[in-house]
Amino acid sequence: MDGQDSLLEQYLKAAKELAGLSAKMEKTSDAARKLGKLASTGRNLAVEGAEELSVVRKLLPELREGNLGGLLTALHDALHPLQQAAEAAAQKEVLHMLEELHRRLAAAGLTLDGRFPELSCGIFTLLFESTTKGLVASLYYGPRIARLEQVAGAEVDKVEKAILEARRSLEDGLLPPGRFLPALLDAWRMAHFRRGRNPEGPVPILAVLAELCFAAQEERFLRNPSKGTFRAYGQVSFSYQLFLSEERAADGMSLGLGIATREDVRDGDSLWVPRTARGEGVHYATLTFRRSE
Repeated sequence: MDGQDSLLEQYLKAAKELAGLSAKMEKTSDAARKLGKLASTGRNLAVEGAEELSVVRKLLPELREGNLGGLLTALHDALHPLQQAAEAAAQKEVLHMLEELHRRLAAAGLTLDGRFPELSCGIFTLLFESTTKGLVASLYYGPRIARLEQVAGAEVDKVEKAILEARRSLEDGLLPPGRFLPALLDAWRMAHFRRGRNPEGPVPILAVLAELCFAAQEERFLRNPSKGTFRAYGQVSFSYQLFLSEERAADGMSLGLGIATREDVRDGDSLWVPRTARGEGVHYATLTFRRSE
């Protein structure tokens, strides 16, 4: 029998004895509580509490001899190394899973970087967390900007599928490149119009997004505005399209973005936009167009 088997046997023996002791304590506690109620109402304990008195008299000596402290010490001494061995085995399984995930993503043109439990995969962040139900993998856009998916069990197939589907969904949700800047310029003008102002100077970037989302709708939504005909175009899509867009001018106007303050970021009044394909980016609070010189 090796050391771990011996520790496991010690742990199981102590746990079994503790379970027996716990059952006796529960019976004794119940009996003592009933006796207390009888005594508080002036009842005759010898007559109406005979059964409970018998339980207490029988179990109290056994509990005194139960060596609760020794059992708890034995459990602690055995549990710690068993837990360490289990964590080491789990870590080994995770590393094997990450190696396989890295190989599969590389075949799809993606690179997995960083160290467990938080890794980057291009524009995405992959965070592993231990829960009472096991390991869970959360997939985020950017540095935990928006959670896109959560995978229970963190199995290779499921995590790979979540990443590839997130990339596909992100790309499929964009406006056609040639349409984006003109639509963005119109959205900026409309955001000014709704504020009763001439289209000049910066406006909150999320106000522009609200107008751009309407511009992203297809003809079927305009004919029949409903949940079934609505096309989602939110902060993640807008952020990613700003990152991808090589054009920065439309109708003789040049796009400009205003960097957000800490307060803007804290209050949710900013939009994070990547600067590199590795997920480095900046928070912006305002958007404007200026006449090109």
